Amino acid sequence: MNEERKIIPKNAFDSEYSTDWLREMRFLTEKGIKYTFVHKVGEYGISRFKYRKTPALFAALVEFYSSIEAEKALKKKNEPAVTQRDIEKAQEILERAMRQGVIKESVPVAGTQEEKTVEDETE
Repeated sequence: MNEERKIIPKNAFDSEYSTDWLREMRFLTEKGIKYTFVHKVGEYGISRFKYRKTPALFAALVEFYSSIEAEKALKKKNEPAVTQRDIEKAQEILERAMRQGVIKESVPVAGTQEEKTVEDETE
């Protein structure tokens, strides 16, 4: 089997860095990195900002995405593992399962004050 190898033209690859995230664009602008041009993409006309690839750009991107990851970690650390909405949803599912006879007695749901039980059918 002798397959012909396709040659990919150079213009098939984007030689510039691009972003459509306004927060990222503003951060880069604050760092003195200006986009080379902007164009609208897709049916919603989202602005895509293009940048010349330079060491300064990538150093700024490392700083930007490091701060984003730090924010995510802090947010996750400060968020309760189980929210009140999670508890309410678990109670709804439990009550529905009990009504449908899927389970015969309830188990306490973490974070609730009361434990609801259903009498065992053997009594």
